[in-house]
Amino acid sequence: MLKLLGGLGSLGVAVVVALLLVAIFSVQLSSSTVGGGPCLPASTGTAGTGGCSGNGSIVAQAALAMAPHLHGNPDAWYDASMPQPVLHFWARVCPPGSGCWSDWQEGSLQCVLFVTGAYALSGSPLPAAGNAIDFWSLYQNRPGWVEIPSATAPPAQRSLPMPGDIMVWYDPPPRVGHVAIVVGVIPPAGGKNGSVTFAEANGPGALVTETLLPDLSVVTWSDPVPYTVLGYIRSLTPSGVNMSQRLVRLSQLDPGQYDSTAEYNTWAYSACSAAAMTEVLNAYGGHYRIHDILTVEAQRGDITPALGLVRPGGIADTVTQFGFRTSWGFSLSLDQVIAIANQGTPVIVGFPPDRYAGGHLLVVIGGTATTVSVADSSGHDYTTLSRGQFLQWWGGFSAIVTPSSG
Repeated sequence: MLKLLGGLGSLGVAVVVALLLVAIFSVQLSSSTVGGGPCLPASTGTAGTGGCSGNGSIVAQAALAMAPHLHGNPDAWYDASMPQPVLHFWARVCPPGSGCWSDWQEGSLQCVLFVTGAYALSGSPLPAAGNAIDFWSLYQNRPGWVEIPSATAPPAQRSLPMPGDIMVWYDPPPRVGHVAIVVGVIPPAGGKNGSVTFAEANGPGALVTETLLPDLSVVTWSDPVPYTVLGYIRSLTPSGVNMSQRLVRLSQLDPGQYDSTAEYNTWAYSACSAAAMTEVLNAYGGHYRIHDILTVEAQRGDITPALGLVRPGGIADTVTQFGFRTSWGFSLSLDQVIAIANQGTPVIVGFPPDRYAGGHLLVVIGGTATTVSVADSSGHDYTTLSRGQFLQWWGGFSAIVTPSSG
């Protein structure tokens, strides 16, 4: 069903070209999409997870700007209204005489060219590409990227796709594979199936929705040969995205954040450090519950029910297991913390027990000359503190958690 892509190889030249055209791409997207709301056309009736926020949704919007111009079965034909920056990108990456020139011509558009075109149109061109089946190995250990396995991994190791992910399939030999861009997700819930919607070229349609089972595997094509969804490739370090604004507050007192009543009863009132780390990791594209981070934190001896976080370096120790690094200490001023958060990087801070009853950790996500904006997992759910109140409680500890490869 899917033709082998010939000789695209590294996109180093394409990256340079696409960076020069970022301004053009931004104008193209701003005129064709609307921020906020689901990452799907309203007519589909399918909501994208988390709405349209962050770099992933920009990629999804780019794919949605391209998809209406495809037609045929397979959809390898496109009309004259295909966004011009995409055509320019393809022409530069795959000029006449190259091994991939035919792969973007009318009537033979390949899935890989659609995916690379969407990322280029978003302003974040891919660092590498090859045959569809090669994507999984190309990004397996690539700095700034993470792979979320599907049916090929045990259910406990799977996670939900997100808009902007590269969805990867494999098939029986000759294992040509297939790739597409996730544009919307309805998570399975209550034992009922969900769905994943993707935009693609050289497949059965420009926009396709498939069933997402409760075990997070996907019911996909079986004719003429059986395909299997290998998983999803996601950027951890999207350019131009404000992670502070993307951060979503979690409640450490929400039983749904824990795996059992026993776990909740043991940890709920001392899991503020786990909650803060979960919020930050999820802002970078994770899909974790407090349970996931707490389990690792407890196994490594970085937290106890009586004391909470037992040492400042415990945050760095825990997030390392998830592919993140931490710059922590007691040297930053409040002005510096606020500036870092306002620039888009959330900062975990600590209120020690001698300043704040029981001690507490929370995340600074911004601020002004008079206030500090925070994400607070406790029952107080503070969102804004005066600088005076913050300084009265703060012991000077700060931890900046970012992807190790970013």
